[in-house]
Amino acid sequence: MSDFQFKATALADSERSRRNSRLRLVHRQRSSSHLNSLKEGSSAPRIRMSIVNQPVAAFSSPSTTHISLGPQVEIGDFNFEIQPSLILMVQASTFSGKPHEDANTHLQNFLEVCSTIAIKGVTAGAIRRRLFPFSLLGKAKQWFYALPNDVDTWSKCATTLLNKFF
Repeated sequence: MSDFQFKATALADSERSRRNSRLRLVHRQRSSSHLNSLKEGSSAPRIRMSIVNQPVAAFSSPSTTHISLGPQVEIGDFNFEIQPSLILMVQASTFSGKPHEDANTHLQNFLEVCSTIAIKGVTAGAIRRRLFPFSLLGKAKQWFYALPNDVDTWSKCATTLLNKFF
């Protein structure tokens, strides 16, 4: 047997084995259970109509269901409103967590502004916690919204800020 005949025979064998493996694959695909379950005269599986009637954009657009609001202020049954002028005063001195900013100075300025308001039946801590997100920008605001709910007092919030940005 010459060297050429040996190569030709090996090539033919490999072609046969490749063809046989393709046939087995096609046979498996045709005999899969999901195709056999659809027999002539049976109805196709039903798709919920609410999904069918929605545009594709409804499935790919972002949702607001997972937006974090940060730790919630516990005020009990009493609800209070903060005047827009006070929010503007707080926003006049913001903190974004940049290296050149001082967290202690920010807290001092923030507490100074918060001391100008008193609401009957509402603690100073609740007012501070409600106003505090308005004094933050950028990374500091992202940090605040990522805080766990166990940061539920003003003292814990201020301490956590100082630990993070000192």
